[in-house]
Amino acid sequence: MGVASVRELKPGSGRWQIRVYMGRDPLTRKPLYETKTVSASGKREAQRIGNRWEDELRQGDLTGDGGTFAQLCEEALRHAERRMSPNTLSETRRIVRTYLAKPLGAMDVASIRTRTLDVLYAELAARGGRCQHRPCPRPPCPGHPGERCNRVGCTPPCPGHPGARCERKSCERRCPVHDGACASWVPCKDTPCEHGASLSAATVHRIHSVVRSLLEQAVAWGWISKNPAVRANPGQIIEDEIDPPDEPDVIRLLAEAERHDPRLADYLAVAIDSGARRGAVHALRWSYLDLEERGTARFPRVIVKAKGDGRGTRQPSKTLVERPASKNKRTSRRPIALSPYTVARLQAHHLRMKERALAAGAQLPDDAYVFSDDPLGAVPWHPDSTSRKFRVLRGGVGLDETRLHDLRHLMATLLLSNKVDPKVVAQRGGWSKVATMLDTYAHALPETDREAAEILGRVLGGT
Repeated sequence: MGVASVRELKPGSGRWQIRVYMGRDPLTRKPLYETKTVSASGKREAQRIGNRWEDELRQGDLTGDGGTFAQLCEEALRHAERRMSPNTLSETRRIVRTYLAKPLGAMDVASIRTRTLDVLYAELAARGGRCQHRPCPRPPCPGHPGERCNRVGCTPPCPGHPGARCERKSCERRCPVHDGACASWVPCKDTPCEHGASLSAATVHRIHSVVRSLLEQAVAWGWISKNPAVRANPGQIIEDEIDPPDEPDVIRLLAEAERHDPRLADYLAVAIDSGARRGAVHALRWSYLDLEERGTARFPRVIVKAKGDGRGTRQPSKTLVERPASKNKRTSRRPIALSPYTVARLQAHHLRMKERALAAGAQLPDDAYVFSDDPLGAVPWHPDSTSRKFRVLRGGVGLDETRLHDLRHLMATLLLSNKVDPKVVAQRGGWSKVATMLDTYAHALPETDREAAEILGRVLGGT
């Protein structure tokens, strides 16, 4: 393949456009061209520049020991097993299997272009979700002229089938469109399919993150020279504004928890006070707390569910894995101050756990889990169990839309609205970058913004 075309944009201008044919798009089968404008004294010089540029472009096609995208996924994920959490690995494999295996799996990694990914993301956004096609409405049952046969609503004896229950499955169901039984219809297996529902922008961005990391691994291994996903456009995410529960609602929530399950009230107090994520609170041990002198807590580890390796082998749903909380040791291991209210609750909770251990004939270990049903605190609460308890609790106080994770939002919103230094808020919540936290909770600074407007007004007014 040579330079497709070299043409001068305007006679005598010395500006030449070069187009290099790069094959056909694997998804659309349309020809692909790379275009570049250069300055040259004539067509011969422009041709030489184009040839050199083509050589540079072709270097990205050299695969060396590379292969298909499916091979890259398998090797890269196997390589990442030692550093990925079970949940992350399982979710990554699910994304590859559901959204990427069919359109990209058989393609050579070197043939994937930025435009290929843009087309794929657009297709996924439009119809990459679950197949929405459903079989035609079944015709009326011969035993019930004018209405559908409904086995559940049929009371024996059935007028259509005297002396017996109406058997739904025994009714004749011939669909004139499908020329057969609609019951034999199955959803489309392709993703995206022509009947697929649209995917959210956040889901497309997660898919893009997986593609980008996989292709970055291909660059590191020398399969390709540059990552085509870097310049791909997965679309824009429009996030809803964070809306945590109000202070009176939280007070009612804690009061309701105190009446029904004091231990859950202790858990909620820690979650609100620290802003820690669910898994971090479940992994909290008594050795991470200093309740007597400083009243502080650390959250260096998290509890996550083990979902298997994503290859179809699933571990039991009750299996839990404990792992480090964050790659940023400064934010995950630094102690944060707890309020006197939470310290008092935890001290009382610690005393009750010691008494329970003594009743079982043992001493409570120093590294026991703070929230555990085991007498010795050896097994933490299951995250799903806590979420179920919270859903029951919130329903009792009319907060059906409130999530357990919203308590983390509550901490950040309350502190920022009361003019606490954003660095302190980021430290408490474990955000490694203050800017990331401020982008999420910018709405919590209305008073500060009003003060800024008044200051500017005084300057502009000369007062």
